[in-house]
Amino acid sequence: MFLLVFESVFSLFMMMAFGFYFCKKNILNDKVTSALSYLLLNLALPCLIISSMQVDFSRDMLDRAIFCLLVFAGIQVLCLILGFLISGFIRLKPPQSGVFKFAMAFPNTIYMGMPVVRHLFGDEGMFITVICSIMFNLTCFTLGAWLLSDKSGDKKRISLKSIITPASIASFVGFGFFVTSLHIWAPIVSTMRSVGGMTTPLSMLVLGAMLSKSSNFAEVFADFRLYVLGFFRLLVAPIAVFFAIRPFVGDSLTLTVLTLLTGMPAAAVLAILAKNMGSDAETSSKAVFLTTMLSMLTLPLLSLFIEYFI
Repeated sequence: MFLLVFESVFSLFMMMAFGFYFCKKNILNDKVTSALSYLLLNLALPCLIISSMQVDFSRDMLDRAIFCLLVFAGIQVLCLILGFLISGFIRLKPPQSGVFKFAMAFPNTIYMGMPVVRHLFGDEGMFITVICSIMFNLTCFTLGAWLLSDKSGDKKRISLKSIITPASIASFVGFGFFVTSLHIWAPIVSTMRSVGGMTTPLSMLVLGAMLSKSSNFAEVFADFRLYVLGFFRLLVAPIAVFFAIRPFVGDSLTLTVLTLLTGMPAAAVLAILAKNMGSDAETSSKAVFLTTMLSMLTLPLLSLFIEYFI
């Protein structure tokens, strides 16, 4: 699995590098990046989610879905506790403390998690990832927004409407098709799979463009607090989760996918949400940038760890 993870991560890194380069050249300017992001979130990703949920219903699959949904919620709680411990250990104050807590609680399950899992495990792995993304969407724009809310305590901008996105709707629609054993007409599914195939290159181009707009790179790599965050986000959290859930997981695929998802870098939405909530957008961008760069090394190492202990 190490070689497959390394190849997948290297491919993603190359696509991000393209986005980074063309954004620096002002080809991927704000208007173009916004358009690509819109296509990603409103077309490609929903198509990928629904087509990945076109699997035959079975009681075992339903039990796995419910289990993964609950376990991922538990993973977020564990990671959030680690976020509180980290913030206290390095004596962070608001709004930086909220940024670190968010970065710990919300791994990048969509922009990086889905492409990696899909490359490694196909639709079966994607099924687990989509289930986890349901819980991610439910908590990111509610609990996550609360963590990032400015120190004035104004929570009025936090709305349940924010969780109603094309991706979340597609997750519920796809799950509905699965539970009812309804299958979409084959030509439509084929089209959706083709469109959904754009998710990986689009997400990496957009992420690369976002990272190119981060603060001064020297400042990013000189901030030891971000390395502490990266160590816990990328290594401590997934290893702790692996040992915590291993006694309760009946199959290696579920255990591997949940561990890999936990080891993803900070969610890319952190930088956008922090700006909207009046939090520390600069620290958020730095956290996303450095954890994403470090994940290029840690994800292959994490795969070696999983192979050894599974």
